[in-house]
Amino acid sequence: MPAYLGGRFHLAGEKWYGSNGRNAAKGLPRSILMVTLNDVETGQPLAYMSANLLSAMRTGAMPGLTAQYLARKDSKVISLLGPGAVNKTSLMAYMSKFPDIETIKIKGSSPASKTAQGMKVFIQEKYPKVREIILCETLEEAIREADIISEGVSVAHHQWPVIEPAWLKPGCTFISFGTVDFTDHDFIKEHMTKVVDNIHMYEEYIEVYQEYYPDGSRKSSGTPGMYFVNMIEDGLIDKKEVYHLGDIICGIAPGRTSEEQIFLVSLGGMPILDIGWGYECFQNAVKKGLGTTLNLWDSPYLV
Repeated sequence: MPAYLGGRFHLAGEKWYGSNGRNAAKGLPRSILMVTLNDVETGQPLAYMSANLLSAMRTGAMPGLTAQYLARKDSKVISLLGPGAVNKTSLMAYMSKFPDIETIKIKGSSPASKTAQGMKVFIQEKYPKVREIILCETLEEAIREADIISEGVSVAHHQWPVIEPAWLKPGCTFISFGTVDFTDHDFIKEHMTKVVDNIHMYEEYIEVYQEYYPDGSRKSSGTPGMYFVNMIEDGLIDKKEVYHLGDIICGIAPGRTSEEQIFLVSLGGMPILDIGWGYECFQNAVKKGLGTTLNLWDSPYLV
């Protein structure tokens, strides 16, 4: 995942994302990530670092930032769809902005799953003021009455959760950074305020990843941002109806305008965030004298 980040960073880099669901059988995490930072002018590598924690923290920070600007200020119930590492860091971000959360619902593959039980213990230990932790049997149970719905599931292709709009509480904020679909896309069009991290990314996704049935109709992509682009292409909504999160934060686009407003937010994740956060970690490491200096050469060959 190559990226260039300008401004005060003026930095190039890459996040290498290696992921395999069978890694667990080898005692390894599903995803093994590395970040490389490079000087823009020379191409010289500046740092090479493990990025599992870096990526998890920056990924979790984005839903937290989203909730800070879009969720109702009186939010009391969070629903975690997929109790994995990223929803754990997302919860840390949510709780930093909504410390008075009273109830956290957890929906894993089953209430007895290792990840669901692990999330429950994590909440009990880190957030003892949370009054109620509910391990849910069904999606409906997890979603009803939730103010913030945090979707971060990791499932096989086309096996993602499908949401019934009737389950959604008026005024809720649905944040998707995994894969999900809805039974009624007209509800998305008519009744949900649509927000993305970068609409151009989903336009590219359509070009590369959109699948079709033999009759030419689209298959579900599992990505809300792609649904938004589909609606734009079909003339169902105007592109101006899809807001960038950055524009909302900067005051260019409206955020929440009513207590009943329902948001659907698609966060696909961008490597510029990994590069930016990786650079901050690199600078802190240099200041603290951490890390190992690698010798690329004594003198370069063939120069």
